[in-house]
Amino acid sequence: MKKPIALALLAVTAFAGDPDPAKIAAGLREQLAAYDANNGGNTIPIEESFIALRDAKAGKEITPFLEHKRFGWFAAWAASGCGDAALAGPVVAEFRKRSDREAAEFALHVGAFATGDARTAL
Repeated sequence: MKKPIALALLAVTAFAGDPDPAKIAAGLREQLAAYDANNGGNTIPIEESFIALRDAKAGKEITPFLEHKRFGWFAAWAASGCGDAALAGPVVAEFRKRSDREAAEFALHVGAFATGDARTAL
């Protein structure tokens, strides 16, 4: 019974990371560069970095990642979770650049913004 609890605590502390959004974003850039260079890889650290940025409400650090081909939708998700209506503009702009298939990944996150341009885009 104690072993699963210890493992869960270890997992939580291992993924806590650095609370500085600029450092998280720098690490995320490196993770995405490695992912792209290898044409794939472990996505968990990338996802955890986006979650950390969302939890830190670090919108300005999230928006540069909207253009990423594979993880742009994850950046849109993180931006929509920041609670900042000003982030709707960059998310909507990237949504409009995407193909229909790619835009479908963004649509839910665009819809999270209660702004006129988000509603118009959908």
